Amino acid sequence: MKQLVNIFDLDFTLIDSGHRFNKDSDYEKGLDFDYWIENNTFENVMKDKLMPLSKLFFEFNKTEVTNIAVTAREMFAADYEYLKRNGLHFHMVLHRGNSRELDHVIKEKKLNELFKTGKYIPFLAFDDKEENLEVF
Repeated sequence: MKQLVNIFDLDFTLIDSGHRFNKDSDYEKGLDFDYWIENNTFENVMKDKLMPLSKLFFEFNKTEVTNIAVTAREMFAADYEYLKRNGLHFHMVLHRGNSRELDHVIKEKKLNELFKTGKYIPFLAFDDKEENLEVF
C-alpha cells in the first residue's frame, strides 16, 4: 500500500536558523556553504528556534501520514540532536550531503529518487521558497 507523504523544509519553514547564515551574502543566490559549516557548531545549532509551522508538524505526526524533511542543509550530528530534542521526529530526512547544487536542484533529485520507488504519494509540502514548492 502506498503511503501519503508530507514534505517539510527545515530552515525558515520549521526552524529559524537565521543566526547561522552569513548576513553579508545574498541568500536568494544560494547559501554561503563555508560560512554555514563554520557556524554549524553544537552550541549554535542549539540556539535555533522552532517556527510556528512546527505546531502543524506535531499535529501531522499524530496521523498515519509519513512526514519527511527535505532540506538543502548538509546535516551533521548536532542537527539531528536538535531535531530529537525538539520533538521533530521525521520518518526520514533527505538532505544535500556534500553537494553544492542549488536548493531546488537538490530537492528535486532527492524527491525524484523517493517517489520513483512507488511506495509514496505526495500529499502536502511546506517550504519558504517558491522554486522549491514548484519542485514539490
